[in-house]
Amino acid sequence: MTHRPRNLILTLLLAAVLISCQQVGPQDQTTTYTGTNGVTMTFEDNSPPRTVYDDKAFPVSLRLHNRGTTSINDSTGYLHAELNTQNLYYLTPAGTIQPSTTVELDGKSNVRPRGQEQSVLFGQFQTANRSEIGERQNAEETVQARICYPYRTDFSTTLCVENPYDARRNNPLCTAQAASSYGGSGAPVAVSRIENRMVPVGQASQVIDRQGLSFYDDRIIGTRDVQEETERVVQQPVVQLTVRNVGDGRPALNDGELCATETRTANQVRVDASLGNASLTCKPQLVRLGPDGVGTTRCRDEDQRLTINSNYQSIFSAELNYNYITTTTKDINIRQRQGFNR
Repeated sequence: MTHRPRNLILTLLLAAVLISCQQVGPQDQTTTYTGTNGVTMTFEDNSPPRTVYDDKAFPVSLRLHNRGTTSINDSTGYLHAELNTQNLYYLTPAGTIQPSTTVELDGKSNVRPRGQEQSVLFGQFQTANRSEIGERQNAEETVQARICYPYRTDFSTTLCVENPYDARRNNPLCTAQAASSYGGSGAPVAVSRIENRMVPVGQASQVIDRQGLSFYDDRIIGTRDVQEETERVVQQPVVQLTVRNVGDGRPALNDGELCATETRTANQVRVDASLGNASLTCKPQLVRLGPDGVGTTRCRDEDQRLTINSNYQSIFSAELNYNYITTTTKDINIRQRQGFNR
């Protein structure tokens, strides 16, 4: 009997510890679909170095980091990393140089909240010797790398589908409003503005049951059920999307190989959308982004015309598919070793 209070206290402390452990878990899903990055890349530290001396070898490698939410793998397509060495004069390959390679990178998730990182080694380069550099004290070279990868932007929000002929207009459930300045969705292409409205596309007959007066010998003797046929406006929801490139690269669509220039259509994004359970038709579906990185499309329900008599809220979802291309460069200063001119 004397141990029950102590046991009760221990039980409460254990329960508090368990609850606190349950609260410290993986990153919440709402924070995963944020940011404006896809895959970022940088040259590894000292690979290549900023400054090298003549007749020396050094490695060239990239650090890739998938900071977005789309995983790059066998089912979605690989990331292609390329090294451009066409304009190099004072550097020559030291052994075998891998001009391109394919990479898989997981995106952000509750399990991997930062996304996956990986290094890609292209090989080693050799700087020119003293005689090739000549009397110049310093020489400059630029190494360029490019990555091309398939990516996707998933966007969703709650929209008000507002019928302008709402029978409860004085107290509507919601009011349709345009919204802009959306944050990133964990991808380099984002929906920056969305505007929805109901557009009249015709009229339809409607039979309404109501109570009417019943007369006999010009006198009201009661009521009766009557049917009245009226015309009402048929509405279609139309959602206009503004798509913006918010990353440091450019989107593209390809008919063939991912990084092949001859099959690439620059600055295009494919858009698919739905409102509730209804698929929407977006025109144009292939949205071309202008010089400012912005393009628009209008999505409507062409198969299921809405003839509602009230406003309602529904989930609007859009999926943007594209390839994304990013390029980075690094300048290398090649110096002569001391004693060359002595």
